[in-house]
Amino acid sequence: MPRPEKRIQNLTPQEIAGLFLQECSLNSTSGETRDLLEALRKKVESGDFAEEHKPRAKELLDALTRLFTTSPFKTFNRPLEGNLKPSPPSGMAWTADGDLIVADDFNHRIQIFDHGLKLKTQFGTKGKGPGEFQYPKGMALDGAGNLYVTDSWNHRVQKFDPAGQFIHAFGGFGEGHGQMNEPWDVLVEPSGRIVVVERYNHRLQFFDAEGKSLGWMGARATVFEDQLAFIYGTSEANFPRPAFEFPTGIARDSLGHFYISDSANHRIVKFDGEWNPVLAFGCQGEGPGEFQYAMHVAVDGNDHVYVADLNNDRIQKFTSEGIFVAAFSQGDGGTAIKMPTVLGMDTANRLWVGLTLDPALLSVAGPDAVVDWVFLELRDAASGTQVQATANGLVQRDGDVVSPQGGPVVFEADAGNY
Repeated sequence: MPRPEKRIQNLTPQEIAGLFLQECSLNSTSGETRDLLEALRKKVESGDFAEEHKPRAKELLDALTRLFTTSPFKTFNRPLEGNLKPSPPSGMAWTADGDLIVADDFNHRIQIFDHGLKLKTQFGTKGKGPGEFQYPKGMALDGAGNLYVTDSWNHRVQKFDPAGQFIHAFGGFGEGHGQMNEPWDVLVEPSGRIVVVERYNHRLQFFDAEGKSLGWMGARATVFEDQLAFIYGTSEANFPRPAFEFPTGIARDSLGHFYISDSANHRIVKFDGEWNPVLAFGCQGEGPGEFQYAMHVAVDGNDHVYVADLNNDRIQKFTSEGIFVAAFSQGDGGTAIKMPTVLGMDTANRLWVGLTLDPALLSVAGPDAVVDWVFLELRDAASGTQVQATANGLVQRDGDVVSPQGGPVVFEADAGNY
């Protein structure tokens, strides 16, 4: 591939912007992206643009610098005490007051942190008894603030009150009604019904608030097997749907749609509020919208879908219709996002990331963190098609669009109706 300087040598600012959007959104903090950005910086500083393009080139450089060199993530290192060893987070949830709840995988316990990320309380130890765990994973809270924890190697879900006191457990190893095989995540529907994602039973099982099984959906199959069954008209009795291959995560958007991370099928499966399949997106690969094990899923307040792309070492962002938006591969200080395995969205609509072999948690730094770049057009109100002026803008995590300098976006145009 030609050197970055050669690639942008004869391009206008608008064409360079298109190049960044086409090639760099996949890996917005990679070395290749930084090399291309450095080539642009040198071109701007040397004045190697046509005179009419120089102001726009400088503005573009400012915008791309903020977007592509600043990671939106910061690091939170949980405190470690006694003889315990560092342990990766395996599940996250938030109370209505915004307290962070973390499943501390290898230490077989639950930790609760306040708004300032100071430890408030923790409970649990390794074991099979009430309030004991063997590798806790995903968690969820009901409307009363009760906490449900998937106790994966004990093949059960445990329920605790808001103070962390054990209420009851349900499950047990097996494939029958009410039994489980490595529950990996859990969600409480607005109705109070509990949905448990069973990794090794390759299904979703539904429970009432008392832990009584209401049935399940799904069975183990690859995407190829599912396609063959559809082509040949195989009955539900012989080929139960939907097909899952080690499902590991669940999330719900503002419209009541559900998203399942179907990890070994390298895809996300979307359902409507009645659990009818809507769409599936993703396949095995390294390109935009492709996965090497889609391990977990989260949805933000704008219904953007985030996926932990395990072996591609990145987080991918999509629209609710599965259209690729961006990818992130580096965290705080340029450290790699290595094998992301669990995601969460807090009460302030911030994305959090847990890694497979790292005890730290990554979170989006704040409401003004830059998450996307846009090209804005000011159009005549009468025609709706005539462009009067253009400008670059940066999209912040809270949805605000600002100029590359962080202030209001300003268009150079006469006063009028736009």
